[in-house]
Amino acid sequence: MLARLQHPLCVLNITDELTRECHDLEYRKDLLSVLILKDNHGSVLVNGADVYVEGHALCFLTHYQPVVFSGMPLGGASVIQFNADVFCIQQHDSEIGCNGTLFNSIYEPPILNVTTDQLSIFNAIVQQMLYELSANKAGRLDMLECYIKQILVHAVRIKRSRPACSIRADAGNDVTRMSEFRQLVGEHYRNERKLKFYADNLHVSESYLYKLVKRSTGRNFTELLGDRLLLDAKSQLFVTNDTVKEISYELGFNDPAYFNRFFKKQCGVTPEQYRQTIRNCPVSV
Repeated sequence: MLARLQHPLCVLNITDELTRECHDLEYRKDLLSVLILKDNHGSVLVNGADVYVEGHALCFLTHYQPVVFSGMPLGGASVIQFNADVFCIQQHDSEIGCNGTLFNSIYEPPILNVTTDQLSIFNAIVQQMLYELSANKAGRLDMLECYIKQILVHAVRIKRSRPACSIRADAGNDVTRMSEFRQLVGEHYRNERKLKFYADNLHVSESYLYKLVKRSTGRNFTELLGDRLLLDAKSQLFVTNDTVKEISYELGFNDPAYFNRFFKKQCGVTPEQYRQTIRNCPVSV
């Protein structure tokens, strides 16, 4: 561990020991995380998609989101972990625009490849954060939040300056179909869980749509739809006071017990445990 913020409300950890943070090559934490991978060559499994990382990359993970490393040396990786009190994803999205760009995208893996020059920018910010953590000067929390925002803003600018890095469909027709599919999912995911509904509305066969989604995202339709429901559930657990039962019905689950099982299978904790974690930080890692 390079540094840890000792504060009754905020959690901020910076470490260069990613291997120790993993269990059986899986990284999953009850904090928001930015992983800085340096000179790596290997596969990671994130959002159900197998992504090959070559060179430098950043990985942006939400609470309890797992990433599995396979055949990748992790010795040169750094990790920044922070909690909801420096939560820049939903509360400041109009300012930073990283929700759905860096975090919480169901169509692309949360991985950003960067050049050596771009990596040096992030490393410099981390060094400034380490200085603030050690100096304990006035306004330290405000400075640290600013540095986290700088990391996110720089990453958003890099991401938006280049084409999407996910597995992409080759033909222009397929890209158009995927755009239409995304819009349909955004409008109907709570009530329509069958691939047939989306295929019929796009006037294509189920087989074609299944293959298109798999080719474009690296995941199948069921996985993608489940992630969209999970993303909505997490948002409601964070921003509303609705009961878990109310949220489950609003998301189209007829059985709240099934919703609890669905959520725990994906996150490793129950919806209520998730809500308590993100609202009542700090937590120990």
